[in-house]
Amino acid sequence: MDIDQDKRLELVRLQIKFSLLELIELFISKEVDAQLDIHRLNSDGHYVAKPWIKREISTGISFDTFRSEGFIPPVGIDINTDGYADMLSSANGKGIEVYLGGGKKPYSNRAAIQNFPTVGVIHFADFNDDKLPDFILFDPQNFDAPIQLGVNRGILPVYTHQGIRKD
Repeated sequence: MDIDQDKRLELVRLQIKFSLLELIELFISKEVDAQLDIHRLNSDGHYVAKPWIKREISTGISFDTFRSEGFIPPVGIDINTDGYADMLSSANGKGIEVYLGGGKKPYSNRAAIQNFPTVGVIHFADFNDDKLPDFILFDPQNFDAPIQLGVNRGILPVYTHQGIRKD
């Protein structure tokens, strides 16, 4: 993915380690830990060994349903339509967290959180024709759970292509 809009693809790696220690941690904390690393491309065409961005992501696991507590984070969604891919999390089934791309440290700080149940599957589209991505969230394994439609109000900060934040 081109994370920083420099017309060069970055290497995005998501790694989940499965060791005895991780398995014990899973049973104690009921969470799976993943490491997100983003590597930039050198001028010689090779990716830099040290990650440009490094993030720990934890997802809760329900032992009752044997699935994640929230939705699987989508890749490549530009929620604030500034041209940079943003990162969304389900806050372990308790809300939507938005980590903005762009700037000098993409995804380093949470820009927004909306608290509500987020178990299930999330899909993004512009449902109200305002050029902003909205979402629909539903739980395909629970027919009693409501289908939720989220309307993007366009209040998140955006970044210019020079990396300067504007409101």
